Amino acid sequence: MKDDARALLIDVARLLLAGSAEGVFVVRESVRRVGAAHGLDADLLVLPDQLVLRIDDGATSTVDVIETMPGLSLDRLEQAKRLVAEMHSGLPLAEARRRLDAILAAPPPYPWWLRIVGVVLFTACFAPSLVPTWTELLTTVVLGAVMGVLFVAFTGRRWEPLLPLIGSFVIGCLTLTVFTDAAYATGPVMLMLPALFIVIPGDYLSAASAELAVGRISAGATRLVWASFILVQIIIGVELAAQATGAGRQALFEASQPGTLPFWFIVLAWIPFTVGLALTFNASLRNVPIMAALTMGTYLLYAGFAKLGGDLVGTLVAGAALGAAATLLARSPALPPRLELVVGGFFTLTVGSLGLRGVTALIGGHPIVGAQDLFSFLLIVPTVALALLAGFLLVRQGALDLPR
Repeated sequence: MKDDARALLIDVARLLLAGSAEGVFVVRESVRRVGAAHGLDADLLVLPDQLVLRIDDGATSTVDVIETMPGLSLDRLEQAKRLVAEMHSGLPLAEARRRLDAILAAPPPYPWWLRIVGVVLFTACFAPSLVPTWTELLTTVVLGAVMGVLFVAFTGRRWEPLLPLIGSFVIGCLTLTVFTDAAYATGPVMLMLPALFIVIPGDYLSAASAELAVGRISAGATRLVWASFILVQIIIGVELAAQATGAGRQALFEASQPGTLPFWFIVLAWIPFTVGLALTFNASLRNVPIMAALTMGTYLLYAGFAKLGGDLVGTLVAGAALGAAATLLARSPALPPRLELVVGGFFTLTVGSLGLRGVTALIGGHPIVGAQDLFSFLLIVPTVALALLAGFLLVRQGALDLPR
């Protein structure tokens, strides 16, 4: 029986680690709760891609090393949350094993073509918040469809680690050849950004900052390096596209263009955006209403407070409110886990895009604009992380499990 419980705990730990894009500091607490429910004393050393799990059943002590790639498979994360809660409440071991095996063996909830539709909605409905013009929106429908095909073709296959590089190269080539007029009106990088946002590691950059803030230095530093490398892949892909198309580095600039879309349109666009987010990252469509409400609320708070006190104030207030609301709602067993509630609102704060814009502007020979974007990037990333963490701590019950 103890061996069965140990094997179950190992698989639960692997599943939770795979869904730890928000940060590793929640994984240890959840695994220890599950172990305690089955009479096991568990302790963990957790990094973004692996954990060392020590299990003591009173008679023997074992150590296991578990490795997995973190990601945003939200359907598994939601099922894992429900399973952990039920195991903590006394779910029998055999039933827990059966449920866990079903989670691990289940295919993705949506067919490939619907995930492509999801990427189109995700990218195209994000575009108006970046450049509020019809040109940006309609162009992103095409670029998003291409990115959706690449996303589906690469996911779960051997070339998946190179998706940021290849995706940014393909999108860059299309932008600088097929959509030349639109690119030079808004700036090529600004036209590419919505389609590339699906691979920009803003969530990992924010999680790294949060881990560093709570003293998970090894985990935070490791995730920061990994997220930075993904961002570098995207930058290299855009640079290669500029060279391959003959546009040259001077094409990598930003242009100021007045918005033509009304504010209400931008706000309402977050609804189909959330549908696209759910389809892309396998969240249940029944959770779309609450996810969309949090996403729209975050954007409205950001927009309102940014007008009053600037972007940094808007980001801080909106992020803290999002973190508090998501933490409070996630207490309910009937509602999605915190990461699923946070992720839509997180994207409205555009973490990661400023880093790409800053570096590409510097490469394109625009040092002032590039430096401004990079400075904003260095401020916004930790601001979002600290705001979400502050909201989390504001409504959290009990002490956070910090390293000693």
